[in-house]
Amino acid sequence: MCQDIRFRLRKPTIPDNPTNNPRRDQTAPSGQTGVSGMSRDQVIAAIYETVIQPDLYDAFMDAWDEHIQLAIYDPGPKPDPEASQDGRDTLDLDPELQAHFTRAYDILEQIGRKVPHRNLHEQVRQSSGFSILARPNGQILAAGTAAAKVLDDNDRLEALSEILTANSAQLLQGLQKTARDVEGSDASVVLSTGAHPRHLIARITLMTDDTGQARQIITIDALDYQWSERAAKMLVVSFSLSPAEVEIVRSILGGYTLREIAELSGRSEHTVRNQSKSVLAKTGAPSQVDLIRLVAFLINADTGRKAVRTGNGTDALPHEMLTMSTGLEMQLFQTGPANGRPVIFLHGMLDGISPLLVAQKHLKNRGFRVLAPIRPGYGLSDPVAKPAQALALFTGHVQEVITRFKLKRPIILGNLAGAIYGYHLCSELGTRLGGMVVAGAVAPVTRLSQLADMAPRQRLVAYTARYAPALLPFVLRAGISQIDSKEIEGFMEALFPSGSHDRDMMEQRGLTGLVQSGYRFSVLQGHLGFATDSHYVVRDWSESVAGSPVPIIHFHGARDPVVSQASLRLFISTQKDVQFRLLKKFGQLVFFEDPDLVLDAIEELFGRQDRRV
Repeated sequence: MCQDIRFRLRKPTIPDNPTNNPRRDQTAPSGQTGVSGMSRDQVIAAIYETVIQPDLYDAFMDAWDEHIQLAIYDPGPKPDPEASQDGRDTLDLDPELQAHFTRAYDILEQIGRKVPHRNLHEQVRQSSGFSILARPNGQILAAGTAAAKVLDDNDRLEALSEILTANSAQLLQGLQKTARDVEGSDASVVLSTGAHPRHLIARITLMTDDTGQARQIITIDALDYQWSERAAKMLVVSFSLSPAEVEIVRSILGGYTLREIAELSGRSEHTVRNQSKSVLAKTGAPSQVDLIRLVAFLINADTGRKAVRTGNGTDALPHEMLTMSTGLEMQLFQTGPANGRPVIFLHGMLDGISPLLVAQKHLKNRGFRVLAPIRPGYGLSDPVAKPAQALALFTGHVQEVITRFKLKRPIILGNLAGAIYGYHLCSELGTRLGGMVVAGAVAPVTRLSQLADMAPRQRLVAYTARYAPALLPFVLRAGISQIDSKEIEGFMEALFPSGSHDRDMMEQRGLTGLVQSGYRFSVLQGHLGFATDSHYVVRDWSESVAGSPVPIIHFHGARDPVVSQASLRLFISTQKDVQFRLLKKFGQLVFFEDPDLVLDAIEELFGRQDRRV
């Protein structure tokens, strides 16, 4: 109920009306809780569930959406929804809830990401701890010092069975079978031993072989944690566990079965089972195995200890790395003839350079030389220390590229959110550029109602970035876990639902896999690029782009679910030489849908240059 929500807008600014908030008038199905009943505890449970299972990310986002909207639309004064944002309408965050978001983010970082490893063999071999790398058939490829002592020079996983419980030995065999039979699996199991360490975590991950091929292998590491009174208190504060339930958790982590716990405590097995079920419900852990993993990571995050880490985001796309005058490394892609007419491509937040792959043939036929500098935090480009620095810093980087490669008045091609940086470039560099073409709408968010008009998933991320930026890292990082996993289809479905214009277009043209590869490229460094761009997406950046002296052609699909036609027209009306071109049958992904339409506009701007000459 409302009293469960412990953060509020300092100054409510959006009226409580069904037009701007479609969820408010929805009637909850029987047995479920509506918006006003989305409790803080439900959000906390959803946070930790998605840590354990990336496929539950959508459920977490639904819970968080209801929770944050209740705070934003909290009954109160009803000023004009068109009131400008002034930077003061932020949420008073519940410190405990914020701590859960931060802790869950730390856990995800400790768990690491399921991306191919290149040096994993050497990392395991040099480890002094309990660490094993093995093929699905049981052949051990490498072992750390502590593991090697247990294996006693044996090169088969079967040797590990001597210290595993009977049930854990079966779990390990099942994991090996999954690794052999199920491509793309991210399964993991917790193994109990009769020695130190008491628990091991075994998981399927990817490692690139000498040919660059990613292959599934099994990693086994000690699930390291140290029980303490602080750990017990943390569980009480985090999940409201009773003393008896805390003791259940401690005993489970100690390797005891529920029957053994009952015998040792003098309670009935029925009572212990009920208490165990209560613990799972309160923590959001689907099973005892997940409970062990979750609590171990929580303890380590709380005490600053290092837990198991996997994942080292690498990339196999051709590129070159440039050292800029700022001292940062920037990734740069190029395509087309070296003497071609220069175009600088600015990627969106998610699709990376995938639009260039779609349009590669078109670009070659036009004789364009395309350079694609990757913004800070995306791909392999170094991130910025503060998001507010990104516009000026990236503008300087592009200016260096123009000078270094002797580009004569290149045309900027701004795709989606990349156009924010494009407008800034046009304003700052002026006639060093030949103009800009924007493929897909982007406009400053100057009105609160603009956020409310967005499609659900984009709106939720925007709300979080605008009103609760401290919580944004976990929201983005959890979404990245979904991209990394086999649930990337679910991530795409939330952005482009089945039956939507852009989704139908991608499927009809066979572009779904290519777009998803763009997602994976964009998140090579996790959420860093998104966090930077989100800073600008939910703020008014129009003042920094006023007075551009070069022509701009701005395309907008009328079926765009994120930026409205009215928002774009309002922005363009403040600019000097911007042509607004509305595409009535297009959605958000203009460049994917018709590359030639966008490239025709680039030809048009080059033609203007030629006529001036």
